Amino acid sequence: MRSPGAHDRLMSPLMKPEEYEGWVTAAEKRTAEGFGSPRRRAEYLTWRALVRQYYGHDLQFAYDALGAPYVVDHPEWYLSVSHTKTSVAVLLSEYRCGIDMEETNRRFQRIRHKYLTDEELALSDHPHFLAIAWCAKEALYKYAGERELDFTQDLRLLCLDAGRAEGQLRAQIKDGEPLWLTVDVESDYVIVEVVDCR
Repeated sequence: MRSPGAHDRLMSPLMKPEEYEGWVTAAEKRTAEGFGSPRRRAEYLTWRALVRQYYGHDLQFAYDALGAPYVVDHPEWYLSVSHTKTSVAVLLSEYRCGIDMEETNRRFQRIRHKYLTDEELALSDHPHFLAIAWCAKEALYKYAGERELDFTQDLRLLCLDAGRAEGQLRAQIKDGEPLWLTVDVESDYVIVEVVDCR
């Protein structure tokens, strides 16, 4: 069985049943049947199949008290999952981590006041900054592992270098040490990840 390195990012389009068959358990398929949405079922089963295809067929997953997934037999591994309407992204690491992915055409303008301060909004004129900022806050939230963090007060963006397809964003959780997040901007989506390698 493979182990994650400092961090491994896995990505996949949502799988069809014939693609995840043999990589998910009967119990997982029964759980997925309880979801009302076919897309939600595909998200749930795709990320499990993807991780098993990469790290080993026998891995089992569960959720902690905060609802975050983890690998049952490897509590020393850190796992973070995100998805869009068409794809999933998984980050596995030997360090605490968080990942988020969003489609660039999502209408973030309507909700920007819920997750960005005026100071943060002034950080960049990048055409996908609203998506980058949302992904950054979501990745930080997953990384923090705390309930009820306020996206404008507790999760703060400090500076952004995203002039290229890849960039970095500096951020802070409450009064903690600043963290560097990796930003990838593609034509259809934005993906942001944070890994604490300190």
